[in-house]
Amino acid sequence: MPPPRTPTPSTFAEALGLPPPVNESASTALYSSALGTVQQQRYLTLFKRFDRAGRAPLGWNLAASLATLDWMALHFMWSAALIYAAVLLGLGLVLWGVVPLLLEIPPAIEYGLLAALAAFALVLPGLFGDALLHAELRKRILRAIAADPTLPGACAILEKQASSQPRLMKIAGVHALVLLLAAAALFVFPPSRWSAD
Repeated sequence: MPPPRTPTPSTFAEALGLPPPVNESASTALYSSALGTVQQQRYLTLFKRFDRAGRAPLGWNLAASLATLDWMALHFMWSAALIYAAVLLGLGLVLWGVVPLLLEIPPAIEYGLLAALAAFALVLPGLFGDALLHAELRKRILRAIAADPTLPGACAILEKQASSQPRLMKIAGVHALVLLLAAAALFVFPPSRWSAD
């Protein structure tokens, strides 16, 4: 009876054709370059587990849940951000634009629908955020390796779209400015003035 097979290093690194001793360090270097500095260690640990399992199971990402568009912008996930915003806007338009025209909905049900949409908007990215980022970074890594098959060259390409503390501060500043402008607009034009006289 053959001895039990030891778990192999990263399945992704094996797909690159790297010898086993180099697999783990090359994979870590590529992921590190693609991730940047914001929460790097957390994601490296998760992605190593994802690659070993061969899949990305559900988890919880608080930043992806509570600040979805900011989190996506931090990681340059523009397509995902556009899809997320379009889905929420579409659902909102259907629930508060189309449905009220077709049906008489009591206020309690409207509030329930609003709560369901808010839960959907928070829970979906929270559960799938890590898996989404993992899949996006794997695509970037494959594109970087296709562009430059050397490890330093691929890492240099990946670093151009990596998160960083200065980028996080810029996004937080823009977010704070938008909230400040919205608060100022509500102060100048309070909801009580919205109704027709």
